[in-house]
Amino acid sequence: MIYALTEQALPRTETSPVILMVSGGSDSTALLVRAVRATLDLCDGAGEVRLNKETLHVLHINHMLRGEAANADEAFVRNLCSTFGVDFCARRIDVPHLAATAKQSFEEAAREVRYQTAWELALELAHAVQADPATARILVAHTADDRAETTLMRFITGAGLTGLVGIQPVQGIVVRPLLRFSRQQLRDYLIQENISWCEDATNAECDALRSYVRNRVLPPIKERNTSFLSTYNAMISVLNAENDLLNDLTQKAYKSYVKRRSSVALEIGPGILSLHAALIRRVIRKALQELYGPERFRDARIEAGHVDAIVGLVQAKEGSCTLPGNVDCRAVRGSLLLTLPSMPGDSKIACPDIPGEYCFNDHVIEIDVVPCQTTQEISEQAKALAQDVKITMAKRRACLPEDVYEGKDFVICDAGMLGEGTLEIGTPMEGERMVPFGLHAAKLVHDVLADAHIPVPERSQIPVVRLVNSTDSRVIWVTGIRLDEHAAYTRSTKEFVVIKRYGPSIGA
Repeated sequence: MIYALTEQALPRTETSPVILMVSGGSDSTALLVRAVRATLDLCDGAGEVRLNKETLHVLHINHMLRGEAANADEAFVRNLCSTFGVDFCARRIDVPHLAATAKQSFEEAAREVRYQTAWELALELAHAVQADPATARILVAHTADDRAETTLMRFITGAGLTGLVGIQPVQGIVVRPLLRFSRQQLRDYLIQENISWCEDATNAECDALRSYVRNRVLPPIKERNTSFLSTYNAMISVLNAENDLLNDLTQKAYKSYVKRRSSVALEIGPGILSLHAALIRRVIRKALQELYGPERFRDARIEAGHVDAIVGLVQAKEGSCTLPGNVDCRAVRGSLLLTLPSMPGDSKIACPDIPGEYCFNDHVIEIDVVPCQTTQEISEQAKALAQDVKITMAKRRACLPEDVYEGKDFVICDAGMLGEGTLEIGTPMEGERMVPFGLHAAKLVHDVLADAHIPVPERSQIPVVRLVNSTDSRVIWVTGIRLDEHAAYTRSTKEFVVIKRYGPSIGA
């Protein structure tokens, strides 16, 4: 489903398939009739256009819920397509079983399967005519009534501005060209065209929230204000414009304060704290959307309370919380770090972004590159870097200009090694070796940990920074314990890699 709704749409071509989602009800039947006999606005800037019937494909989903009544709906749509000479495709899917398996409501499961099936058909049809699937369009018959129902539902369940604006005319390659029409207007149109439609008896029930709003909430509102849908559409136009403005401001603010996007790190400083509270909340939601991805973000069901908790971390500049899906959120050293949990069996993370900050086993590893001005200034600059974090431990090596600074939570390395691969953070691996700085001989990492008196149960949790390439890897720092001498800077160093660790203390 998520691909149809999030795929970046490309301009349609003459052969691009147009899929009509037709259930047989009055709304979708009107969509089919208008697509064949009249014009539709596909919200692509071209205005009302007449569609080429050769590119039209009707998709009907039989949810296998209403027995013979559902079969009758399928037969009705099939016959209508035959009459109009339009390609017809039916899919029978046991939605009740899917909903029970996924622990979803029937409505949620049905919605997902409809868009997923439509996307799969778009791929198939586009491939057949050698068109890009992003040029396809999936047309859905949502009306002004559906849109108003959605807004009222969200008033009942709670939502912000983005939720209240309701159904949008375009989402990815999905287009809703009938949003400006009421359900009654479409029925009047079908009567004028001498076309019948199917009535779903379950629409009169009130068990589902939408049915309750449709049958119990919206009718008295329309009775009170006979032009309610027109008033509602005008209001939604205003809210959409304001929401678009806030989205633009959010995007600009997000780009200003995001520090990296592998996981997500936002800078916490005077800039973001000076933003309006509404904008801070939107920036946080944007960061969460980037982190989770569209599908996981939807499934996570991030609520106002989750965002409030993160706002509290930003304002306090410290603390942590866990979000749905075990996403770790913590404020540390001027950054808000949002990190997805490791997958089962995953004991390492790549570090593609430098500078960057990475969460691993409750530790935060900060990596930065600092240029050296001249060879003579290497020692002085390294000493200044060390003093910035009050590093007092230093080791001497004859080939170096002076001292190599190696602290428990801070090391300075030669950035030249990055030309050989990329950095990775992981846990110690069985049989892994390193050459501890000053020892000049290889040693098992587990022996290095033993020499540092790290208790056996804790050794598997110590972060290890490695340099990896396509064929192998080597340890450059067992954090809090030892630096590998091959990573140390030399007289020819042109840039430093500075690695810092924040988090639980390691060793004595």
